[in-house]
Amino acid sequence: MTSIAVTVPFTVVFLVVGGYALVRLSLLVGEVGPGGDRLAELSHLLMSIAMIAMALGWTGGPSSGSGIVQLLLFGVLTLWFLGRAVARSAGHGLPSSLYHMVVCASMVWMVAAMPQLMGMPEMGSMAGGHAGHDAHVPAAALESSAAMGSPAPVWTVVTSWVFIVLLAAAGLSWARRAVRAVPSEPESSGPVGTADGAVALAVRPGSTRLVHLVGPRTDAWCHVLMSIGMAASLVAML
Repeated sequence: MTSIAVTVPFTVVFLVVGGYALVRLSLLVGEVGPGGDRLAELSHLLMSIAMIAMALGWTGGPSSGSGIVQLLLFGVLTLWFLGRAVARSAGHGLPSSLYHMVVCASMVWMVAAMPQLMGMPEMGSMAGGHAGHDAHVPAAALESSAAMGSPAPVWTVVTSWVFIVLLAAAGLSWARRAVRAVPSEPESSGPVGTADGAVALAVRPGSTRLVHLVGPRTDAWCHVLMSIGMAASLVAML
């Protein structure tokens, strides 16, 4: 198995997730189509961009500029979804808030624990920036930790597996919802439809095709892809 055999699937998965999140976010901003959570879709879009950049080797570890930005961004999102879950704010389901909290937290962990999980020193502490470049992408994790450097500490491996199990369980839950076509709990109460449930498209006819792409089942499959992609990324880094 070569690096490209991992990089390409990761990139494709997160292109799909990010593209769908962008469509959902655009419709929500335009108040067209089924309701949803703008912040959740924005977090999906940002995580997809971050994961694609990571897979392509465009980002560094926690001490790099891109790493610091990601830690701050996804750290704030994690706290936001945690607060929303605790408050159980109206219009936002608890399972959805907890799920997005776990996904954002796993993103924070992935960036923060890169040096330990990859068995390599921080990029900032290496003799040359390029020398540590490939140590911070999932594709580079194809080689064993022993071959690359010192093995990862036990606590980092255990923590990673906790996130992997949580993400896998979430993926199974979303897959069951998608198969059963059970509508997800309402995440916002914006006036995006008519009284009888029909989508109000007459005002924005140009959005008709985009609206047909979204729905509870497609949302659920998008969450499945996100969960699998994040879990697989952590597995690749071990």
